[in-house]
Amino acid sequence: MKKFLLLGLVALSLSILAPAQTSKWSWGAQASMGLSTVSNVYDACLNSPSFGVGWQTLYSLDDHWQLGASLQLSRDGYKGSGTTNPFTFLSGWFEIGELNFTQKETINMLRLPLQLRYNWLSPGNKIWPYTYLGASIGYRIPDNNANNTLTGNDEETRETFASFDFLYPQYSRVDYGLMAGAGLAFRTKSGPLITAELYYYQGLKQQSDIIFFLAEDKYGAGRHLQQQLRLQISIIDLL
Repeated sequence: MKKFLLLGLVALSLSILAPAQTSKWSWGAQASMGLSTVSNVYDACLNSPSFGVGWQTLYSLDDHWQLGASLQLSRDGYKGSGTTNPFTFLSGWFEIGELNFTQKETINMLRLPLQLRYNWLSPGNKIWPYTYLGASIGYRIPDNNANNTLTGNDEETRETFASFDFLYPQYSRVDYGLMAGAGLAFRTKSGPLITAELYYYQGLKQQSDIIFFLAEDKYGAGRHLQQQLRLQISIIDLL
């Protein structure tokens, strides 16, 4: 089932990203970098490096409205600190008693973002601003070398005194959510369009078992959803 889902995502993306030769279509490469997290994972916030690369296509409905789709390889993660329950299974690795720890995890996602874009000026201008709303669905790519660690820290100095790796990622295999962005488009003399935008992604899919089972119950409250804040650069009309 998971393989069929991945193949379906790729097939849909290729059908969208292979438009007919017409002036209404434009396409090109994109790259992004920023921060990511999973909400309610201890004290985690937008503090983990995140980046992606992909291919984007745009279809112009008129002089202002565009539909867009991308196929992206995305690197996401989170980092959060908390306190374990005393006298837990962790006593095999750490001192018995409450343990301050940092939990960190990174994953690779194949994402398909879709957007409805509004250009605030006519494309005849050299520079014009735009905004967009969209949705995205992602599939977690299995990675045996992912960075998934639980690290014990001294309560006062936060000095690391022990650490071990997770054997399996705690992220859900599939993720989906909403996104919103704003940017500027610049038409170069040689023809390609360069865009620079800032966007925010809010996942809607609960991440499975993201809270480590040995932590205090208070950390289990709330939903555990992926979040991103990124700066993205695209070069459109490369072909």
